[in-house]
Amino acid sequence: MNAPATGQERQRHVRTAVLIAGRLAAGGGSHACEIINISIGGARLRLDSVPATLDAVTVQVDGYPDLTGYVVWRADREVGVEFDYESRETAQQMQLEAKPANLPSDRRRTIRVSVLWSGRVLFDADHDDLACMVLNVSTEGARLRLTAPVESVDGASVRLQIDRLGILEGRVAWARDDEMAIIFDEDPDRIAERLSAVLPRAQFNMLNAADEDAA
Repeated sequence: MNAPATGQERQRHVRTAVLIAGRLAAGGGSHACEIINISIGGARLRLDSVPATLDAVTVQVDGYPDLTGYVVWRADREVGVEFDYESRETAQQMQLEAKPANLPSDRRRTIRVSVLWSGRVLFDADHDDLACMVLNVSTEGARLRLTAPVESVDGASVRLQIDRLGILEGRVAWARDDEMAIIFDEDPDRIAERLSAVLPRAQFNMLNAADEDAA
């Protein structure tokens, strides 16, 4: 395990607000956590309870190599982790994949919040269901990364099953390579209620304010 970066190096890294479910392994134990922002050099984590002893840690997220590093600060239910140099490539990949895509304005009327949530796209009989990672979400839709490319599905009715939210009805706005955008058919106010239960307050307030401006 390499030595962490200096404080000046940490300040040079731009952090991206995200919501990524993971686990923090430390001292022989493993604790559920959420990454609430991330950069190439480190991350801010939220836990239900912070272990009494934390030093060298490993952050584990499904679908990515482990991120190793050190806890550099702790406060209440949150900790700051500085990544080792060998984990920076993985951190950069996670940060890039969590950023909203640059979609045309007619395809996005509301701000989408960056997340990395596991889910599943449920098609009709013409296509097999596919596991996916939800990359960003709003009250009107979501962008997904699929486990395999899918063709000829634009406009198709689908159900998006998200572990944190349940099932959302919608239709495919576009699909290219292993990514897909879904427009929800459900009432945005009801979706907002469900999102408010799982998103950090700051992220939900940003999303909700954008919806009010659009109205």
